[in-house]
Amino acid sequence: MEQPEGFSTPGQESWVWELHKGLYGMCQSGWIWNKQLNSAMLAWGFTHLMCEWCVYYHHMATNVVAIHINNILSITSSKEENAHFKTQLHSKWTILDLSDVKFALSIGISHD
Repeated sequence: MEQPEGFSTPGQESWVWELHKGLYGMCQSGWIWNKQLNSAMLAWGFTHLMCEWCVYYHHMATNVVAIHINNILSITSSKEENAHFKTQLHSKWTILDLSDVKFALSIGISHD
């Protein structure tokens, strides 16, 4: 890796920059996002399925969460539990709630 042109400091031309924050679109950004999300989910009491690392469950709250890239699908036994999970997400990240899901990965979803 080389320093960008015009940003090198005299005497430090061979120094390499260390990435402190993953940027969207960079090679490591997906790994960094997964690492942050996984640590948050574990801290909130979730467990990931051993056969599928993008599916988490919370035994006490009866909450199942599926993650596809940066989309999160939460399935709970009550609206209050889902609202609590959204509050947890919002405490760490800026989230956009797209309301009730109708399709996920080309699968039609209905609920009561």
